[in-house]
Amino acid sequence: MARPARCSALAALALALILGEPAAAAEPRGPRSGTLPVWRTEPTGTKLFVEAELGDGVPRLFLVDTGASISVLNPEVAAALGIDGGPTTGELVGLGGRARYRLAQVPTLHLGPFSLDGVDFAVGHSGLPRRAGLVPIDGIIGNNVWGEFQFVVDYPANLLELHRPNTLRLPPDAVPMAFDGQHASTSVTVIVDLGGEELRQTVPVDVDTGGRGLLLNGAVPGPWDGLARQGEELIFGVGAGDELPAHNFLRSTRRAPIAAVEIGGVRVTDLGYVTWFNFDVAMRDLGPARMPGLLGHEALDDHRVVFDFPGQRFALLPSTRPPAERLVTTWALRHHSPTGPANEVAAERALWLQAADRPAAARRVLRRALRKDPEDDALRVLSARLRRHQGAPEAADEVLRPLSPARLVDHGELVAVVNAAVLEGDLAGAARLAHEGVRARPTSAHAWVALSDAERWRGAYPEARSALREANRLDQAPDGHLLRRAWISELEGDLWAASAHLSRLLQLHPHSGPSALYLAMIAEGSAAEVVLDEQLAAARARLHLGEGPLDYHAAALAVSGDADGAAALATAGIARDCADPARPRHSRANCEAWYLALARAELDRARGLSDEALAHHPRRGAYLDTRATVAEARGEPQLACAAALAAARTDPDDLYLLWQAWRRAQACRTAPTLAAGAPPTPPLPSPLERP
Repeated sequence: MARPARCSALAALALALILGEPAAAAEPRGPRSGTLPVWRTEPTGTKLFVEAELGDGVPRLFLVDTGASISVLNPEVAAALGIDGGPTTGELVGLGGRARYRLAQVPTLHLGPFSLDGVDFAVGHSGLPRRAGLVPIDGIIGNNVWGEFQFVVDYPANLLELHRPNTLRLPPDAVPMAFDGQHASTSVTVIVDLGGEELRQTVPVDVDTGGRGLLLNGAVPGPWDGLARQGEELIFGVGAGDELPAHNFLRSTRRAPIAAVEIGGVRVTDLGYVTWFNFDVAMRDLGPARMPGLLGHEALDDHRVVFDFPGQRFALLPSTRPPAERLVTTWALRHHSPTGPANEVAAERALWLQAADRPAAARRVLRRALRKDPEDDALRVLSARLRRHQGAPEAADEVLRPLSPARLVDHGELVAVVNAAVLEGDLAGAARLAHEGVRARPTSAHAWVALSDAERWRGAYPEARSALREANRLDQAPDGHLLRRAWISELEGDLWAASAHLSRLLQLHPHSGPSALYLAMIAEGSAAEVVLDEQLAAARARLHLGEGPLDYHAAALAVSGDADGAAALATAGIARDCADPARPRHSRANCEAWYLALARAELDRARGLSDEALAHHPRRGAYLDTRATVAEARGEPQLACAAALAAARTDPDDLYLLWQAWRRAQACRTAPTLAAGAPPTPPLPSPLERP
């Protein structure tokens, strides 16, 4: 989407074995050294992936993680290899929690030009990532394998170097690295500039390619206490599980700004801050007790990083190779052959082609698959979703026409189809589809959400609210669909109820952007403005400085009249989210236009940047959403509502886009005159007109 808001997440696995210590892999067979390509989910992706083969001739993708004491295998892969693990069990501890595992042994692991026999893998624990973007991964390769090598990650070149012990000469300023067979630890010096005087502290850390920045475990030292600020961030990892909502993993941490960190003989100046977890004695429950801290990719990713596991030395060196871009979707298209039914293979491949910006090829794959099996509902739904994403909503509607409401519910598509019908002006057809879906699948929460949307569009607000209550009952989620509930309350004119729903959403998810923006909009000019402004300020205060949805917070400040505050947040957000040269130019242009429009700043420049993005992708929903936001800020309601409608049609189950399309359509209707040549008002129903 156009909205580049990020949430802070410490996702390091930091695997520590409590029981069932793995055996070290046998000495590798192969040459003195070799290189392997490193793959990422996107050019700026923070996780590293490498290809390996487990003796069955199938190339597989694994996460590279020097924070993992043991390698990990997805249960499906272990079962396919016939090594599902025996009674030997252990416990892995990460920042997200604890997880039991079974110990299995892979007879032979092929890694580039090397082969290792009898490699232990943990199987069957929760919290293991299953995908790198859209590409399935098969597990993690950890230190029970890397520990056999002088192991080098060349981040800019996206290469992994494996050297036999004592074959790679290290520079004289390489620093000691303790390696106990599970964890690689070194010392770093953290530096703060106190007006020309440096405050320095040397601390031990585990070096973790799967981690993020610089995290320290324990209380903030006295000299730093006055500099540290408390905030909340999402911390996932081993033991986190998939069944709980994200807000269950919010944890309080403390951060202090830093000038530099000295690592492996090199001064790194772009980390920005150090983070402490378990800073409160009464709340020390994250990660293994022995973990001193973690040093992750933000400190490493401009360097060639040397882990001399056998020699216990560590160094950061400049990369001398040209930068290279290697994406996991490219790897998958070239090297990975999905197994399973032909239709599932076609669906997987179409998704990879779409992610690789090859939409025509994705359409061809799905067309061929549907010709072979025209009754495959999953293929139809995927084809429709890709066509919408590619800016062809009419084609998507045509693809889905043969599916009954019951089949649409079964594939999670009824909400999108109902809202798509409304966006096309067919309010009666949308209501009919939704009611048929509920009659066919009365125990599906998805069907009830679709019904709620249909009833809301036609102005039947009690019925819309009742349908959401049933959806929440079926999902056992009392706080479910708060944004939808807020919209219904706003339409009824009950701004206090709307603000209560949005405040609850912001309380559960301080990183939630749309809730902050809509809360500011509802508060504007009302008696609740002061109270709601305080709630927005409190939500921002829960986040670390520079984190969270800076775009939406800038918009909220602009709505409340704080132009300087909005401009400052937009400037910070553009620097954080838009400036990376690895992003395509049109993507950077759209990102900057989005921030400027939300902050209501430099609107002529925002219009030019939006034009540049749309010239490259004229039908991309995210870019159309930005165009609508720019036009609204510039006082061009007809252009805003037409672009908002076009954006919503690319993703008709995105409630943010639907709400914005409706809101901007009302502005079109109330505009005093229509500009010459302006597009017609979209056929969205008025909330004031009950049939």
